[in-house]
Formats: sequence, C-alpha cells, structure tokens
Amino acid sequence: MIKIKPIDQIVSRWVEGVRGASAAYQFGVQNPERDWADATAAASSQWFQGVQNAHTAGRFEGRVRAAGTARWKNRTLTKGVQMWPVAVAAAEGDYRVGFQPFRDAIAAGTLPPRYTKRDPRNMQRVDAVVQIMIQTADIQDRRSGSQYNPATAPAQQIGGW
Repeated sequence: MIKIKPIDQIVSRWVEGVRGASAAYQFGVQNPERDWADATAAASSQWFQGVQNAHTAGRFEGRVRAAGTARWKNRTLTKGVQMWPVAVAAAEGDYRVGFQPFRDAIAAGTLPPRYTKRDPRNMQRVDAVVQIMIQTADIQDRRSGSQYNPATAPAQQIGGW
C-alpha cells in the first residue's frame, strides 16, 4: 500500500499554493523562457494532432458528458459571470482595433436593392455583407502574416466539422 496524505490535506495545500502563486504567475508571464507566439505557432501541428487524438478516443465528448450541464452551469454562474465584465473591459481596445477594419469595410460597401418582405432576393443583401466580411478577413490575414489558408488546411476534420 502506498502512503499518501488524505484528500482534504492535498486539496488544502493545492488551494493555498494557488492562492499564493499570483506573483509567480505574473513574473512568468512577464519573463517567459521562450517567446509565446513563436513557441505556440511552432506547436500547431502537435495541437492539431492532440485534438484529433482526443476526438478519436472520445475524450472530449466523454469529459463533457461526465461533467454534465449542471456542472457547466454552476461553474459558469459562480466564476464566469464574475470574470466576464473584467475580461470585456480588458479586451475593449483589442475589440476596437480588431473590428474597425470590418466596420469600415461594411460602411464603404453597397447593398443590392431591397425587395418586398420575404422576397428571397433579399438574401443577396446578406450575401453582400458576408462577402465584405470574408474579403476583409483575407486582407487582415495577409497584413498579419497569417499562414492560414483553408485550401491548404489539414484534410482531417475536427469534431465532425
């Protein structure tokens, strides 16, 4: 038999350790051993393979079902609701910078004529905005140096998508 501390003691030490780790966490973010973007981009194949492996083995679905809706709802309401306004406030500048090109492209676009209510030709107006959004996203990808290209993306599907 392996000697191990009682679960209450293990959990208590973990909670205390996490509470006191904020400064270490901040220091680690401010002083990374490797550049985050370089390391993360270099790991994209491993990420994709890990997602595929988890999907094939049914781990994602299994963990979701094991947690259940009640746990998701409880955690979202007890943690997520409190963090939401702080996260949104912190992201305001990024949202403004990220969406501005799309907003400007929509404003500069033109729509086909509007027809009577429920006329299927009105969908051409939706399509016009969708095309503006797609073209703007492609331009933004080229500006940022993004290498993503749906034509060259891995042929395997993730989660049936």
